[in-house]
Amino acid sequence: DNLQYVSPEIADGLVVGVTAPFDSDTNFGGALAAKYSMDNVVVALAYSLGRDENGFDADDTIGLAGTYSMDDLALIAQYETNDYQDVIGLEGIYTMGQNQFALGYSMASFDASGSEDQSSIFVQALHNMSDNMYVYLEYLTITDVGGADGIDNDELAIGAVYAF
Repeated sequence: DNLQYVSPEIADGLVVGVTAPFDSDTNFGGALAAKYSMDNVVVALAYSLGRDENGFDADDTIGLAGTYSMDDLALIAQYETNDYQDVIGLEGIYTMGQNQFALGYSMASFDASGSEDQSSIFVQALHNMSDNMYVYLEYLTITDVGGADGIDNDELAIGAVYAF
């Protein structure tokens, strides 16, 4: 339900993209993005257009992310902001043969008065069975969900993915 274009690499590592929705009932108004890659560093900047639809105000969002890779370890940092919240996130991904281990932390600050900062921790173990299949175990814990003091959430996921 989207039309998307991603350019070939231009200007020594720069790739740009645009996405526009076909469905007028969505709160997503489209997105513009640019990614620059150089050696073991990748930086991405994106702007998502919100759409006011059916009484729901979807804010425009801007995000910036960077990845630094060192052999089997990748370190990722991101920042995202809109009129409702600011989010920062850090993640480390370690690859060991067919296995991948990830650990991430994020914190969201909400602009509503009296809101608490929401924090989350993510842990994942993934095993590639083949080029087409992997199995995974994921755990996510969130404190002060949506900025509400004392509302916490824990999630555990076990699964398998086969892609044709």
